[in-house]
Amino acid sequence: MTTTMDLYGPFLAYRDAIFKAHCEYILDAYLNPWISFFYLQPPRYQGLEAVIVETRPSKVLRAVILNAMLMLPAGTPIILITSDQALEAMTNLLGDLGEALEIRPGPLGKDFNQRAYNQLLTNSKFWLDLSADAILIFQSDSLLLTRLPESFLTAPYLGAPWHIDGSLTIDFPCKQGDRHGWPAAGEARVVRVSIDLSPGLAEVVPHGYGNGGLSLRNRALMALIAAEQTREDWEPEDVFFSRHLPSYGAEIPTLELAQAFASEAIYFDAIGIHASWKYLPAEQQASLYEKHIKNLIAMAEGLM
Repeated sequence: MTTTMDLYGPFLAYRDAIFKAHCEYILDAYLNPWISFFYLQPPRYQGLEAVIVETRPSKVLRAVILNAMLMLPAGTPIILITSDQALEAMTNLLGDLGEALEIRPGPLGKDFNQRAYNQLLTNSKFWLDLSADAILIFQSDSLLLTRLPESFLTAPYLGAPWHIDGSLTIDFPCKQGDRHGWPAAGEARVVRVSIDLSPGLAEVVPHGYGNGGLSLRNRALMALIAAEQTREDWEPEDVFFSRHLPSYGAEIPTLELAQAFASEAIYFDAIGIHASWKYLPAEQQASLYEKHIKNLIAMAEGLM
């Protein structure tokens, strides 16, 4: 019997492959030439640090990091936190970036997973080991599509809006069998796959946003919440911080600012994306890829 994941799994793999192809194309066509021939390390930018936690070296990871270097304020320090086991491979992949990237081994372990990631980011030491007031957390399935304005850096927390209590619905055409089990000529039926997105978050995070895969955060506030609050073991780190944010007196940015910052499960013409290819229809995702490549082409022309 065909299950939901029998249909959705291969479809998601296809979308994942398109995202990787986009990243590998921009790496070869624009980012590697930029870093090799045009990039000069500017003075260190003091207002922001960009942090990525990753143990899997890949061309996609290199593309995401170089893209961040290009889109963030010039001189923004970028920190890659990785495992001892992956350190040599990461150095081989990214060592040519010099002082623009700090590769920092951390206590991640060989089998680092999502549960360990949540534990890492909800430990106050993670934040206290950083130094800038504003921190950009990004992941290897995220991209900044255009330059990040410095005006966003004062937000206590910004992440893509969640599709709160909504669902992802995808239709798959399937042949309709007759009473003998053979496909009926000229007939088809549709199997609708529906996957719940962020169930129950409306009550937990009433301001409606906070996806952590591409997020701006106030370092001191994150350290304070992590030190004073206890996270349930099942709770994602971004939900944990978003849930406690209102009780710390922080001025919660508007939903419209979060929409302008990042897109994930809901389409916005945003500055960045996190795993939006998992959720958005092809035409919406294509518009985001095209926005990105247009910005890269324009930047490359300006450098030449």
